[in-house]
Amino acid sequence: MVSISQLAESLGKSVRTIQHWVASGVARPINLDTYRRDGGYTFSADEAERLSKLFGGLGAKEAAEIVGVTPQYLNELALSGHIPSELRKVGKRERRFYKKEDCFVLRDQLHTDINKKTSKFGAKLTPFSNGWRIFEYIEHEGKKGLISNTRPLIITGEDGRSYKITCAGEMSPWPERKYQVQKGFVDFRFPIPRAIVHPVYDLLRALLENLGSKNIQIFETKQGDYFVRCRSGSLRFSDVTFDLLQKNVVNGILEKSRDTILLRPDAVVRYVSFTKAAFEIVKRAADDSNMGFDEALNMIIISRKISDDLT
Repeated sequence: MVSISQLAESLGKSVRTIQHWVASGVARPINLDTYRRDGGYTFSADEAERLSKLFGGLGAKEAAEIVGVTPQYLNELALSGHIPSELRKVGKRERRFYKKEDCFVLRDQLHTDINKKTSKFGAKLTPFSNGWRIFEYIEHEGKKGLISNTRPLIITGEDGRSYKITCAGEMSPWPERKYQVQKGFVDFRFPIPRAIVHPVYDLLRALLENLGSKNIQIFETKQGDYFVRCRSGSLRFSDVTFDLLQKNVVNGILEKSRDTILLRPDAVVRYVSFTKAAFEIVKRAADDSNMGFDEALNMIIISRKISDDLT
């Protein structure tokens, strides 16, 4: 016999979920009439095996959390063959299940693909690592400095010189904010200040504080700028200067709303169908330019519009 807690553990589910299955008739315990007296539901080995075949693995929600995408996008990746999955009939519905190890493989693959696409922006900075937060002030060996990178740990001193140190910090990570799934980005380009006390660093800290590190990427370009890519969100007026943001925005829309500044991607989402020939043209342009499919499509359309205007 298998207890409800043992069954829940083997399936990677909660006891409450198993109880819901029993109430809905999906799971069939052997002591349905006496479970209160017995101290909980118990199941036969055959029933436990049946449920394992039916529910073993991760559902879309749990799998998507590991991969770091939405369940809807994970389903698209499964349909296109990027991750193995299994369709099972649960009650009157079909549900898709995934293996945990396949989720980790896909997560690493997507992370590698993202790094390839964003490498054109420059060297990506890590907001938090080994107890250090980027752009925070510290004192080291009696000297005041600014953390200009956390991996490796680089400190920029008041004299403008940078040096590497190796020691663990005691700072807390940047606040966790909900990951914004809306398409598109708001991009900024800020000249890297020479002085470590500067409004640009105040603004970068405010972006990390308000948006959370999941919704912002910071790159150091070869031209000596910070390229900052943000997802949609809002900032408090008390934390940032609207004029400084507006002056340095290169893509996206900024809006004032009472005591906040709203960041809105300049993107309109539409679902369209492509002929195979058109799809291959855009995909080839994306691969050749190290772009995402959406970026390449926008580039082709805008280039065509400019060409038409000139003629």
